Amino acid sequence: MRLNLRTIITIVILITTLAVVYINITLELILIAVSILLLFLINPHKHNRLRIWHRIRNLGILLLVIVLSQILFRRSGDVIFSWYFIKITEQGLTFGIAIALRYLLIIIVAGLLLDIPFSEYLKAFRAWKFPVKLTFLLISTIHFTHIFQKNLSTIQENLLLREINLKSLSWRNKFKAIVTLIFPLVGKSLSEIKFRSAALELRGFGYSKTQTILFHDRLKWYDYLIQFTVILIFLLLLLRKII
Repeated sequence: MRLNLRTIITIVILITTLAVVYINITLELILIAVSILLLFLINPHKHNRLRIWHRIRNLGILLLVIVLSQILFRRSGDVIFSWYFIKITEQGLTFGIAIALRYLLIIIVAGLLLDIPFSEYLKAFRAWKFPVKLTFLLISTIHFTHIFQKNLSTIQENLLLREINLKSLSWRNKFKAIVTLIFPLVGKSLSEIKFRSAALELRGFGYSKTQTILFHDRLKWYDYLIQFTVILIFLLLLLRKII
């Protein structure tokens, strides 16, 4: 069963909205489990799973800092542990874990969306009748990180061929190298988006109301069922939050 991209985008929007509205550890864990299941359905390859795990591991220190900052600086709620100026409250612990899980969810969802081809997004937004310029702006925003990461990997491979390993450098030299590389990386990534825009314009993208489409983006019966189910669950949870 291959889910339509419109179904995937609908699920992702509802998942991230619930993660923002609710600060609940149990719900965050359920949303993460749904996102992982969706990740396996879309791209079950081992390489994709390892790449997501690599991103989570690299941001592990940041997630830990977020948890500790919430635990130490949020003083309201029942006190669980107190020692001199350090005070851990139930509300601070809950907020810290919930926000860390929220960031973890964003990492998984971002990895899920970045691996979808550019052409699939074009078909999906065209089926939703989005304006052409808005469609290209949204898709380019989604794929900018993917292009940036691809260009960064290319530069790292070129440096390794010259026997320069960024990971083995000292923090000072690593910072200098990142500052030196960041502007060419951003410029190259933006230029690729510019060339892609020019290529679409040369093919008449957005100039004609009647376009010849080889593959239509049609929803299957299970796409309608899944979209109806997730929207219904979302509305029920939202009503529960409001009431």
